[in-house]
Amino acid sequence: MFGLTTTRRLRTEQRKILGLQAQLGLARGFRQADEAARQRAEQDLADEIDAHLATIRRALAAEAAHTTAETGDGR
Repeated sequence: MFGLTTTRRLRTEQRKILGLQAQLGLARGFRQADEAARQRAEQDLADEIDAHLATIRRALAAEAAHTTAETGDGR
């Protein structure tokens, strides 16, 4: 009887351990997914900022070219 009870306890503990390992694996997977999503969001934001800066630079260059064409000397 003692052996059967011990075996049951061990199996129960093994199942608990397997469940905890599965939870840990899921938590790690979620953390990695969150990190990847954060990196994608950061990259998207950086790309958007770069696009806005490029638009501003083009507008400034076009304005400078227009001013140069009007005055002939860039003023």
